[in-house]
Amino acid sequence: MNELITTSIKIYGITDYDWLSFKITNENPLTNHHIKKDEHGGRRIISNLAPLTKLAHQYLHEIERIDIDAYNTINYLFQVINDSGEAATPSVLELIQKTLLEYEQEHKSELEKKIKHMHLNMEAIKRVMPRRLTLSPTSLRLVMQEGIDPIIHKTKKARRKQKQKIKKRVWRDINQVSSDNYL
Repeated sequence: MNELITTSIKIYGITDYDWLSFKITNENPLTNHHIKKDEHGGRRIISNLAPLTKLAHQYLHEIERIDIDAYNTINYLFQVINDSGEAATPSVLELIQKTLLEYEQEHKSELEKKIKHMHLNMEAIKRVMPRRLTLSPTSLRLVMQEGIDPIIHKTKKARRKQKQKIKKRVWRDINQVSSDNYL
């Protein structure tokens, strides 16, 4: 484990969950999120780092891509925790969760469109949320907060095979249209 992560664990009393309330597991280990990025002069020191799990870190950078204000709010709250030099207070963690929920509600339709195109591991999702009939951006986050990656990540070989299939279908359709036009 990285020395900075080990130090963060000691300083901030991190045990089971990171600052976005994502569960720490072997499959979802802690990483360092730079509050102020390297390219913007951020340094690799404890006061510029937020201990996030791999899934939480990915989720936060997805938020950055879609809603920079929500991303900046969360980073500000991370800085508040760092400035305290102690474990995150329940009120700050609650503000972080509120910001995540507001982001998901504000971008619900866009996020739902993305969910429709994802290859989801429904078995894992049902273990966490057995009664949930539809997937919302918030319910997907709740699954990730349990340390479970709900997305089935295809291998390069599988993606390549899928692209070849699509190309064949497109060429078949083009040839069909061409032959119909010449009849």
